[in-house]
Amino acid sequence: MRVCLFFMTLFFSFFSNADPLERYDPQSVAKAVTLASRLSSSEWNYTWRGRNYKFVLEEDGSISKLKSWKDVRWVVVGANEIVLEGYTDRMHLFFDKNIKNFKTFDWDGTKATGTLAH
Repeated sequence: MRVCLFFMTLFFSFFSNADPLERYDPQSVAKAVTLASRLSSSEWNYTWRGRNYKFVLEEDGSISKLKSWKDVRWVVVGANEIVLEGYTDRMHLFFDKNIKNFKTFDWDGTKATGTLAH
């Protein structure tokens, strides 16, 4: 329950200037909570510049297994989108409808993809 509240708070912080009726749309909240729940503790295969890496989206919003992302946090910002927040940059991950694949532009602007590890 704490995890859901955590992600809901972060989700709403991105829309603090939006119309309250849009910001607190029950359907949007439900989708964001569902995404956060499905992604918590999930492991991903990340392909960037022809190389493969693994990382885990931890329940507390941190990322593990990929040492270069150890200080990166993840935040739900939409029904199928999260943002990875580094010190000075952000990277958006856009998931497919089944939440098994994502597309992104890496920190350096290069296209990258990810698939759910089984």
